[in-house]
Amino acid sequence: MKPTRDATEPGPRPGPADFGMPMPAAGAFSNPARPLRELAGPPGWPLLGHLPILDRRRLQQQLEHWAGTHGPLYRLQLGRRPVLVVADHQLAQDVMRRRPQRVLRSPTTRRVCQELGVDGLFMSEGERWQALRRLTVRAFTPEMLRGFHPRMLTIGQRWRERWVRALQAGRQPDLARDLPRFSLEVGVALAMGVDLGAGTAPGQAQAGAGSLQLQADIEFLIGQVWRRINATVPLWRWFKTAPERAVDAAITRVRQALLPIIEQARAHRAAQPEAAPRHLLDALLIAQARPEAGERPVELTDEQLVRLLTELVFAGEDTSAHSLAWLMSLASRHPGAWQQLQTEIAQACPPEGPDYDSLRRLPYAEALIQESQRLKPVISLLMFQSAEDQVVGGVLVPKGAGLMTLNRYSALRQGPEDRHDFRPERWLTLDGQAPCASSMPFGAGARTCPGRYAALLQMKTLLALMAPVLDLLPTQVPLPEEVMEVTLRPATLDLRWRLRGATA
Repeated sequence: MKPTRDATEPGPRPGPADFGMPMPAAGAFSNPARPLRELAGPPGWPLLGHLPILDRRRLQQQLEHWAGTHGPLYRLQLGRRPVLVVADHQLAQDVMRRRPQRVLRSPTTRRVCQELGVDGLFMSEGERWQALRRLTVRAFTPEMLRGFHPRMLTIGQRWRERWVRALQAGRQPDLARDLPRFSLEVGVALAMGVDLGAGTAPGQAQAGAGSLQLQADIEFLIGQVWRRINATVPLWRWFKTAPERAVDAAITRVRQALLPIIEQARAHRAAQPEAAPRHLLDALLIAQARPEAGERPVELTDEQLVRLLTELVFAGEDTSAHSLAWLMSLASRHPGAWQQLQTEIAQACPPEGPDYDSLRRLPYAEALIQESQRLKPVISLLMFQSAEDQVVGGVLVPKGAGLMTLNRYSALRQGPEDRHDFRPERWLTLDGQAPCASSMPFGAGARTCPGRYAALLQMKTLLALMAPVLDLLPTQVPLPEEVMEVTLRPATLDLRWRLRGATA
């Protein structure tokens, strides 16, 4: 079988033409147009529309159910704001490709993230977004990721040893708790070179109080994003209760922790201007100091760098952790998947641990990731605002109206008969079916996630560390329920592990 291209290196994702699917014709999404207000949708309440009946924790399933009832284009009313829900993957990709000129981030999300101090690249629009995007894309280079990988490996080995010790003591590892913390440690180290878990290996002192406080504050603030986005009335803007004062205090502490780190990075870069980038902050300072020909220089203040780096850490923590959680949950219910991964890693990776180059020789590990993201994409719902009157799928969307894209719906309703099955082998050749073409876990268009290669590298690294020493025990228990909290996560993580070679 012909392996797919390596996903840790930049390159084009397969599109419809790669799978024998016709590309949408010019104007296919333009005529004839009918007003959004005439589109069908579920019944709502007077004045409030659908706000009282939205199930925030099960929002993805609820919206997909309505798409099955009303079709891949339907209307919601959120208070005074009309919203077009787009479930068809080609139309969803068309909406994403209209960013950033014609489609903007949801204003509610933008304002909440600004208040929480995480309005960097993802929350920017217009010229500011273009400038930050250029810098960030130039920073997320294979050279930077290759240089950072040994530190990622160290963090992964530290967590693996913790899980091994738990099993030796007769306890099951708590991956529901540990995977987000592993991802957070990787994210902070990648963003700014700070190892939150340094000193927590056996026989060493605990991590410093400053690192533990920074980790606690970031975890706390990540949990506030979904709560505030879904608040019916943003009371914190007028009344500062004790919980809201705790949020403000955490924002201040994160800022105070990051400013000295940025100052040190600037000093290091000034002293060694030709040194290879050690982490993303380093790479950003290099890109900022060396604009490409024809580019306007971009000056970022320390305050802007704090917001950008915090946002990048937020964006990577839940997504990578929950992607790994879904992958392991799916693999545990399909005997042979974990064993095939173990065989591939034993053949491709050095005994002392996976290096950057060996991770490029893991087509089955990559297939596991792609197939789990097809069935359980953690970014399964995106919310936007129309920046102008425009036509989407034959529907006239007025300026200011909302747009929601359901990024999984087509993958589960179009394609081969086995589209609902977990079958990683479908990704090992390029003659796949429609579910592969409709899978878009990192978005589409100009605002495709710039950190996708770092996320894939992180997932493959942890899998390559765990598989040689841990057996994932099969289970017949149904998959855990899906819970929506910015990302789509499993409600529980009922995994059982055994040291490799140990008897049951």
